[in-house]
Amino acid sequence: MSFAVRGTTYVKGPSSSSSSSYSVGSTTYTTTTTTETWAQFPSVSQSVWDGLLDKLYAEFTATGAQELGASVVPVNNVTSSAAYQDLQPFTKDDETTSVSFFHSYQDTKMLSAFIPIAEGFSSNSANVRLLKQSGTEALMKFTFDMQIAIEKGKPVMIPKLAFEMVGGKNGDTFDTKFCTANIVGKGVRYPAGTITVADMQNIIRDADLLAAFRKGLQEIKNKEKQNGDYEIVWALQ
Repeated sequence: MSFAVRGTTYVKGPSSSSSSSYSVGSTTYTTTTTTETWAQFPSVSQSVWDGLLDKLYAEFTATGAQELGASVVPVNNVTSSAAYQDLQPFTKDDETTSVSFFHSYQDTKMLSAFIPIAEGFSSNSANVRLLKQSGTEALMKFTFDMQIAIEKGKPVMIPKLAFEMVGGKNGDTFDTKFCTANIVGKGVRYPAGTITVADMQNIIRDADLLAAFRKGLQEIKNKEKQNGDYEIVWALQ
């Protein structure tokens, strides 16, 4: 449904000031020096973003399919549907990421977390139409955030992953939300010059986020097995 990377490329850090004075006769002169810190992420070509998204999509969808015992339909099955074409791409600042760029995988859209009330309820919601028209039982949304920051005086990128998987109607009003997750990695230093796809995988902590994603799905499955209420609820669908 949505698979994208977004983030910031510039941050201003703390500033510091120091003063020194000297006197000439009866006159005192004071000099104040202000030092500012800032960090800027180098320009990255579109081919690198595309290469990164290709690798991330292959890894994370394969892991999700393996852990959930499901198959992933071709992206075009979803993006070519009339319901998907009606959706408007949207990305916004949140409480931790001031968005200055975003790139999406193939024809997927960066979708807003906010949709009109008419779209969020009833049997004709956007999700329900997407599920019917694409022939799927669940929709996945991946958003990789890259937040530039200054740690111990050094510029770093802090990678984050937000994941959501939703399904059809659960009762008369609400869509099914199978799971949501937010994973935050440690800040990573980045090269000052040309950045490659391999560099981007390291900066976004690809392997660490993938391991945390897999572990989270495994924990969800284990909790479902321990809670007999799931079978009772799903039998009512």
